[in-house]
Amino acid sequence: MAMINCPECNSQMSDNAETCAQCGHILEKPSRGFIGTGFKWMFILFNIFMFGLMYMSMGNTEESNNIVQFAAGMGISMLIAMWVMGNVILGGITYLTRVKQ
Repeated sequence: MAMINCPECNSQMSDNAETCAQCGHILEKPSRGFIGTGFKWMFILFNIFMFGLMYMSMGNTEESNNIVQFAAGMGISMLIAMWVMGNVILGGITYLTRVKQ
């Protein structure tokens, strides 16, 4: 374990330290790992995809009969339920793989 100088305040500190004990300068910013970055992008893309599906499923059903309107309503309800469950699962994994300070 070698001692180095802080680039901000020039005090002595360990080369393994992430922050300076004197001034709090962050030497090495922790970053999200490969898997965490993948889950973050899956979460973002999933939400864009579900928004697109929701937009496409909101078609004009005024001229159709009651059974078709009921089925369309059930489909939209299932789509919303899938969206919520997907957000809970992917959001939870994204939260667990976040950068820890």
